[in-house]
Amino acid sequence: MLCSLPIGSAMSQTANGAADDGLRATLDTNAFAQSSHGLSAVIKMGSQYPPLNHEVFEDPEHIALVHRVSAAIASPDAYAKLSTTVFQKFALQNPSERLTKSELPLASMTQVLEYLQIPTQHLSLFWTVLRREMQFSRRPETISLEVFQAVLVKVLRRIRDSYCVRVGRGQMVTQNRKQLEEEYEALEDVGSGFFGQCFWVKSKRAGTQRVAKRIPKERMEVPKEEIEREMEVLRKLDHPHIVRLFEWFESENSFYLVMEGARGGDLDRALRRARKEGQKGLAEKTVRLLMDQALRALVYIHSECVIHRDVKPSNMILTRLDQHPPHLLLADFGIADVFKPDSATSLTKKGTWAYMAPEIFEDVITPKIDIWALGVVAFELLSGSRPFGQTPFEVQVSTCYDPDPVDVSAVRAAGASQAACTFVSWLLTKQETLRPSAEEAHRDMSWPDLAQHDVASMIGFGSKSTFSKAVYLCAASQLDTSKLDDLTAFFEELDADRNGHLSVIEFKNGLRQVLDPDSIETLVDSLDMDHSGNVDYSEFIAGCLDAHMGLIESALFHAFHVFDVNNDGVISLSELRSILNSNGEALSVVLPEGKTVEGFMKDIDTSKDGFISFEELKDFLKKEADASPSAWPSKKDASRRLSSAGVRRGSSLSTAPSAGPLSEPPKLPAAPPAPPAPPVEPELYAQLQRCVDLSSSNVGLLKQLTTALARPVEADVARQSASSDSEGG
Repeated sequence: MLCSLPIGSAMSQTANGAADDGLRATLDTNAFAQSSHGLSAVIKMGSQYPPLNHEVFEDPEHIALVHRVSAAIASPDAYAKLSTTVFQKFALQNPSERLTKSELPLASMTQVLEYLQIPTQHLSLFWTVLRREMQFSRRPETISLEVFQAVLVKVLRRIRDSYCVRVGRGQMVTQNRKQLEEEYEALEDVGSGFFGQCFWVKSKRAGTQRVAKRIPKERMEVPKEEIEREMEVLRKLDHPHIVRLFEWFESENSFYLVMEGARGGDLDRALRRARKEGQKGLAEKTVRLLMDQALRALVYIHSECVIHRDVKPSNMILTRLDQHPPHLLLADFGIADVFKPDSATSLTKKGTWAYMAPEIFEDVITPKIDIWALGVVAFELLSGSRPFGQTPFEVQVSTCYDPDPVDVSAVRAAGASQAACTFVSWLLTKQETLRPSAEEAHRDMSWPDLAQHDVASMIGFGSKSTFSKAVYLCAASQLDTSKLDDLTAFFEELDADRNGHLSVIEFKNGLRQVLDPDSIETLVDSLDMDHSGNVDYSEFIAGCLDAHMGLIESALFHAFHVFDVNNDGVISLSELRSILNSNGEALSVVLPEGKTVEGFMKDIDTSKDGFISFEELKDFLKKEADASPSAWPSKKDASRRLSSAGVRRGSSLSTAPSAGPLSEPPKLPAAPPAPPAPPVEPELYAQLQRCVDLSSSNVGLLKQLTTALARPVEADVARQSASSDSEGG
């Protein structure tokens, strides 16, 4: 059975805490609206601990046993001495023709325990541990000293733990009997969560800043037994990527939950900031790191039998602003559920519509609904838009009745790599049974580090024309370094001698696990556009731009105007010649790839008016980018591709110590198979789509169509049967 967890942490720093574009499901928002007995029972769980004057029964024999065991395993030397003495004693006292002094007969284990003053009731524990240690099908007659020592220490630890107090983090999350204002100073508001208002507080004693969440008692209506069980689980959640609950307070009208604060805001805020800077979404490398951390959190909570049920950008917060790499915390467990392993359970719909998995509309809830929601988040972070419209009706039609796989073209158009698109498609598999679990998604996350895509981009750069390289170099020269943090980090990683130039040796040291030496020399030569023998910073950035299409789009307009010397809005042949001229020297008749400047002009000038427009420039660059190698090449294939570009071979001018190697990227998984088409008649589906297009609020039509959709299979079977009877007649 799944039961609601009544508390959470909504600490996202949003401009409007109540926003969610109206996509929050309202079916259950009043589920906690009347009484307060539920959470009150949970908050008072701290009183389950015995009072300070409570008498605790102490068994002297148990205390003595724990003392003996603790002394025996207090240090490796103490345990080695004791175990060796016991082993030799009983091996000598039980001689046998089949035994040597290095063998201990298992028939003597009862005497061994008695000698150690351990109750013989623990003998079964010894056999269990021994079986796991040796993996035998039939118990041996003797064991060696090494096996005896390995088994006995585990047995002693388990005996100690069975009698000792167990201390966990959940025990440290308790109710503070004082009032919140006695312990904390209230600061500015943070925003509204699903169950209450959040605001920053500062400890009057320690000066620590945290976030307090106020939950009005009048909004609570949850069965007492359910809340007690679920709160017990929530208190014990302990993971580096899950927001922490520290303590709680109770006043006459409200409960206050004091939780971990995060000054970096939520991912909604990060997206808004990226849009203000002219980006469609966040950098792919950043998104990859965020997805890795989010999956780690989901693997953990699912292993604890908890489903979050509201994974979305506003519930994913960053610990600090502008931190790199980012540190993500999964927050707001206000509508989380506990589930039984290996079971699907029906439950009322709740969550945020835009992130709901298809099976939720069928009232089937499994941990994989969190994976679907994370796929929507990844789509949104990469593209800046959501995949399924803006209303509950649109979301349901797109996810439940559209038989086609989720369209990730918006992610691709935003400049994301094919690996990123494949990963998003994998998480957004419509058929729940084919969708990966959190553990599978994290284990098989075939989304290589973006630095490897940068290397692939540099390999493709070698096959570009001289003109395209010049445009890319110009675009790279026009970019603000504030937009190049990831590429700057990669450049500095390769620049072992810190002189601001990358030599052939530095490339070889950094990429030796990816490319062979000849390929690296050819790669460096293709990037070295000024033939200095080294790769400068802007040359390096230019080579990586195909892996960062958003950067090209933001700088291409400026690059065009650099070529347009007289600012007349087009590039003439003379302007093209002047740009391709090297330092004012006489221009060669033939460029490295064997073409003349006039030849390039004819290729680019599709309108044949003697000039290159901005649109013609973009079309030419896109055509060359599409023709460039996109798949990760083998070492041999990379050398062949680079050599085929016709560039000269360069030489190294400096030496450098080894830089860290880059690992071979894993193979991308095959695209997930499309889910079977739902049994919906084409006419009905067309009506649904028209309803989406015309009016997403037409509830009456939706109800009629839903009723019709309930019987499509029977109608189809009846028609086929009638047709067969007609043909037979």
